[in-house]
Amino acid sequence: MAIPLGDINFSGILLDGQAMAVALQQFVLQGSQRSRLEIADLDIISRTDPPPAAYHTVAEAIEGGTRLFDALAYFALPAAARPQPEYEALDGDDADPTMQEISSAVFFCYFWFLIRGSMPPHEQEEGMQGVPRFLARVMTLTKPQEGYVQDIASFDLRLIRHDWVRHIDLQQLDDPAKNRFALGIAGYRLAAPFAYMAIRDTASAEARTSALAVRAFLRRGLMWEVFSGLRSPRFLEVVKNFNCNLENLMMECFSDEDRDGLVARGALFALPTEHPEFAEYKTWTDATFAEFNDSIFGANPLNLPGLAPQ
Repeated sequence: MAIPLGDINFSGILLDGQAMAVALQQFVLQGSQRSRLEIADLDIISRTDPPPAAYHTVAEAIEGGTRLFDALAYFALPAAARPQPEYEALDGDDADPTMQEISSAVFFCYFWFLIRGSMPPHEQEEGMQGVPRFLARVMTLTKPQEGYVQDIASFDLRLIRHDWVRHIDLQQLDDPAKNRFALGIAGYRLAAPFAYMAIRDTASAEARTSALAVRAFLRRGLMWEVFSGLRSPRFLEVVKNFNCNLENLMMECFSDEDRDGLVARGALFALPTEHPEFAEYKTWTDATFAEFNDSIFGANPLNLPGLAPQ
């Protein structure tokens, strides 16, 4: 028999988890950004007074004095949200960068990102690393690194994502740059010695298996999953802490003399140390690395998605 409840007002609120997720997704995404570019960070300027009401192309914005990455971010915004260009005169003998200077600056930052795993800073910072020798000696890009950033952005480039680098076709670069990238990118320094160093006889069987698996993986070429600037979450899930495990593997596979020699030759920045909390390397086999095949020198169409607001 049904019990007639009547019109009862419950004060409790029932929230559906899926509906809440849809409502809160963007808040979570925004909150997860360690740093992000804001519209107020953009410097959309014009050298003419009065300035235009809006820019219609990136080239037009650059000709007006706006820096390249500011212009890219400007056009990533909906038209209604784009800030109006503001008049800003050049000071004294200052001049806006030429297209050649802009191209050099973009290449400088692109190369830096691939070699170091992050963009160079926008301002001089204490303890900054020097300009990579290839940029200074081969490409003759010798001014302070922050100068190149300032040629293409009014803001710190570390505020935005740089997965656009994955879509640049390295095969079309001039040979000196292409050959330099083939020598290694950020994330591979600790792994590289396993490609050519002999494994000492005293290494355990599991360490030898792991070292040979790393060697075989390296000989397949450079992979985006390993690149520290955009390292794949799946790679971290499978391999765990790559660098700490590699240091442990070096301690087992290379003699003290071998490790000293790697540092003396500049193959390593510092001597490897033991990390007892990381022992995953003992389980590495060829199968561990088999799924990571996103080759950096593979065919990547130039398909820039634009710099969406972070």
